[in-house]
Amino acid sequence: MIAPSARLLRPCPICGSYDAEALHHQEFVAPRELHVPNGYDVVACTRCGFVYADQGTTQMQLDADYESHSKYASNVTTDLSRAAGAPDESVAQATDSHWDAERLEGVADYLYERLVPSARVLDAGCSSGTFLRFLRERGFTETIGLDPSPDAVARAIGENGARAVTGSFTSPPSDIGTFDAVTLSHTLEHITDVRGAIASLHALLRNDGLAYVEVPDAERYDRFLVAPFHDFNTEHINHFSLGVLRQLMAASGFEEIDAGSKIVYCSPVDEYPAIYGLWRKRAQKSKPTTFLRDESLVRAAKRYVVASRERMARIDRDLRDALAAEPNVILWGAGQLAMKLMCDTVIAKKNVVAIVDSSPQRHGMHVGSTEIVPPTALRDTPSYPIVIASIHSDAAIAYAIERRYRLPNPTLRLYRAPANAQ
Repeated sequence: MIAPSARLLRPCPICGSYDAEALHHQEFVAPRELHVPNGYDVVACTRCGFVYADQGTTQMQLDADYESHSKYASNVTTDLSRAAGAPDESVAQATDSHWDAERLEGVADYLYERLVPSARVLDAGCSSGTFLRFLRERGFTETIGLDPSPDAVARAIGENGARAVTGSFTSPPSDIGTFDAVTLSHTLEHITDVRGAIASLHALLRNDGLAYVEVPDAERYDRFLVAPFHDFNTEHINHFSLGVLRQLMAASGFEEIDAGSKIVYCSPVDEYPAIYGLWRKRAQKSKPTTFLRDESLVRAAKRYVVASRERMARIDRDLRDALAAEPNVILWGAGQLAMKLMCDTVIAKKNVVAIVDSSPQRHGMHVGSTEIVPPTALRDTPSYPIVIASIHSDAAIAYAIERRYRLPNPTLRLYRAPANAQ
């Protein structure tokens, strides 16, 4: 068990306790341009059982990263379902990837059944504005988006015709007003001060206003494991169960209308667990809350750690065998898995001559001493082995290497467990 405040970098974001059990230490080789640590402890609060990253990055620093390097600032996305007929693994679209758009359209349908079209709705963390477009298509006339990335806001306005403004959800523009409904869809897992964020949500709602909240379901991470430690990353720093989310909302002045679990997609072929709920703002202040420890969440997090370690060990063995005689390698993919491969596998002992990524938002950044470059940069690079540093998008990237760029490099794809192994 981690000692009180002398060790923890932040208290439990749910109940404020400074007592926690260490579950796992996660390391990264993170881009030096970002305000993220190269490692942190994943801990479970001893009072309420909430699982979170014990790291000292402030919300202001995280907002600065999203402002400058948001993946939604570019309309280049990786869409495996289109790869076979596309000229590149990166398909320029005016919307998000089709699987995420389907998730957002489902939420728009959900709210359409529960709100009048004249309701004033805020999408906090609106990214490219696709969800706002779906609301307008269903007759909602008073919608606005809020996002820390000015480029993402520009996309929301220019490509999806949304009304959107730049700003942090935790400290929104003073003139933004109040709303009949606010949506927080896959946002809370990114926020350092969760209780403060829900207090901001409460303040943005009119009396009896509705809050829709959706986050990844940490209680089912191990059942949908594809990439090892996929959910312990530099962006997702909070890990919820439905039980913890319910306690949080009740303690923050909300009455539950509906809540449940769902399955969404994080790639064209990979399912991903999520939880959601609809809550009404109570007029009266909440009574002091005694949080109950969610033991099932703690047990699930421990199962996820064990399964991820086994998956990473298998990947490391495969890479050691394939690269035994190769001192130089190229990584294709500069995402979260690449950051882990560079410290958790034999890649740490290799000379990474280039890191390739199709996202313009990452070009020019540095992982360790290696610059992230576009695929075209490989034209002048010797034919070193390419390790595809992604599992969710491995087929699309392999297609691009072979068919789009026609590179002669030997290509290594990482271990993907059979579907029945999940």
